[in-house]
Amino acid sequence: MPVATPVQIILGVPGMWRTRDEIVLAIVSQAQPYIYAGNMLLNTETKQMCTVEIYEHDPSLRKAFAIAGDRSLTNEDLDKIAAHTLTPYLVGDGGTFEAAIAMMDAGCALLRAGGLAVKVESSGIAHSASDWQTLAARHDDLALFRAYVTFVRNGEDYYSCGMHVLGCRDAIVRSSGIVEDAAALLQTFLFYVLHEQPVLNAGETFSVDAHAQHYRLMEAPADMYPADHPFRNPFGMWRLMPV
Repeated sequence: MPVATPVQIILGVPGMWRTRDEIVLAIVSQAQPYIYAGNMLLNTETKQMCTVEIYEHDPSLRKAFAIAGDRSLTNEDLDKIAAHTLTPYLVGDGGTFEAAIAMMDAGCALLRAGGLAVKVESSGIAHSASDWQTLAARHDDLALFRAYVTFVRNGEDYYSCGMHVLGCRDAIVRSSGIVEDAAALLQTFLFYVLHEQPVLNAGETFSVDAHAQHYRLMEAPADMYPADHPFRNPFGMWRLMPV
């Protein structure tokens, strides 16, 4: 798997192509306005491009998609992924909504050319082809959130992963044993961050409504991953501390 530098988006799109040339021809015939030349996938209309790295069959890919996948991935999808022959990985800039949308569109180009599903290697979430295409067609902040952001539990901590590809901090909170409550809190907070784009400062408070528990925002490093790991958020995290 390719290694990300800060604020990159990496998408893996397995398929049944036998050779690189088959991918090139499939993109030309089925994924206009994209072309695949050299090691670059180029949108000829917007001039946006990303690097393509092709990997051979990976016998562990079915399990990886099953672990990372949302509910849109069926057993039939996973069986097809298990039989894949090649996986192109798209590597492009992240850190803004515009860049994230461009990479969603590039992923759709590979799906139209025969790709089976999409795994976001920058956060660890995976989607069926139809789910990714539906989200990409919307191009709004909620679609971007659902496409790129996932949640992880580590002991008592519950945190998001993937906000860096949208140019934002991730968030972390103690789950207190009720994961559903922690998930609802983080989703509400992070979608507020994306939708309203507020200027946040350490020490300020947040709650989902006037009668709910209040949390104080504290700056925290995203140090649960090494500096060169594609999940690492260079912007850091907001830790939500109950007041």
